[in-house]
Amino acid sequence: MPELRVAVVGVGYMGRNHARVVSELSSELPVELAALVDIDESRVRAVAERYGATPYTSLEKLLSNEDLDVAIVATPTATHVSTALRLVEAGVRYMLIEKPLAENTSTARRLLEALGSSGVERVMVGHIERFNPAVRHLVRSLERGLLGEIITASSRRVGPYVPRIRDVGVVMDLATHEIDLARLFFDSEPVGVYAYTYRVVNEVYEDAAIVVLHFDKGSAVIEVNRVTPYKERRLLLTCTRGVAQLDYIAQSLRVFNSEWEMDARIQHEEPLKIEDREFLRAALEGAPVPVNALDGYKAVKIAEAALVSASKGTVVRLDLGSEE
Repeated sequence: MPELRVAVVGVGYMGRNHARVVSELSSELPVELAALVDIDESRVRAVAERYGATPYTSLEKLLSNEDLDVAIVATPTATHVSTALRLVEAGVRYMLIEKPLAENTSTARRLLEALGSSGVERVMVGHIERFNPAVRHLVRSLERGLLGEIITASSRRVGPYVPRIRDVGVVMDLATHEIDLARLFFDSEPVGVYAYTYRVVNEVYEDAAIVVLHFDKGSAVIEVNRVTPYKERRLLLTCTRGVAQLDYIAQSLRVFNSEWEMDARIQHEEPLKIEDREFLRAALEGAPVPVNALDGYKAVKIAEAALVSASKGTVVRLDLGSEE
């Protein structure tokens, strides 16, 4: 199997972690962290020196000097699509784009149209919680019918202010995690959304929100904020045969029914490492990625509908089936 040459575009917080993980995965997969790109020359040189990659300060310099198979895009959200379009034009076969896919639906749609139906399966969106071992265990339990049908999903994803997130509010930044997982858990598309948003500290974007997604069978209530002085990531599923409590950070899952409670036996692993491993394996095998561009687009569309709902104070109806 030929070795894949990988570039990470953007070496801020997430980009540095992707660089580390790809470098680690080179010991188990035929991949090479070939290049890194960032407009901050001192930062990109430092990270490149650490992992033995070639540093560049612009995308054009990268594409002029490197023959790449795969790219990971970890730039600010507003530049995701323009960066991805340039990589598509340059012939990069597979891409992983950090979530959210784009800052709005129209921009995300530009990328889908450029990719066409065949390219959608070669662009992965970094909805990292899908690769959390506790989430995967819960999904398997749902698929086996151990909990019955979901009645309600209630999630809480909160924490302190993060200065590095400056170009989107908490609905696009945080709620998209839970929006994507609600689609996964219910195995269907929401048909309506209602939301409240608040500006507590941030003067431009919302930094707290409650989002309610309505499905044909059941609802998901999502609480997100950047104003809580501690970090919490939890989910509660109430189902017809039991209740599941999941802690994303601890990677723990506890299931209750009328007769017993049980802790799932979960083998812990860094979700980013699982995510990047599965992305690179798809690229090596020429296979579809596990979370494709259409999944990312739908998360953005639902989040955008939540923002519209909050501004208008009304339920926004959704028809995501027509986006297939």
